[in-house]
Amino acid sequence: MPLQEHVKAKAVDHTSQRPCKFPIKGWLRPDGYGMMRLGRRQVRVHIHALEQKLGRSLLPGMKALHTCDIRNCIEEEHLYEGTDRQNVADCIARGRFKGFGQRK
Repeated sequence: MPLQEHVKAKAVDHTSQRPCKFPIKGWLRPDGYGMMRLGRRQVRVHIHALEQKLGRSLLPGMKALHTCDIRNCIEEEHLYEGTDRQNVADCIARGRFKGFGQRK
């Protein structure tokens, strides 16, 4: 079973009422991002899911961004590679920007 399918089978909250089909349950960081072990490493699940979708690691300086604004989502269609600048612009455009280091 591909790792992406394994994550979805084992760690996804299928009872969630959120708009995403694949929100992670279980090991969430205090900031809301899902975590998992990959061998001996701990990885953020949304980053791993995006890298699986892209077939490569994120480029230097790039981040895994969400179109849905749900931090524990790993739905491939909701993830894209972008810069910090793009992330802040998205945050402002969606009305979530309150100031640097703060969120609504």
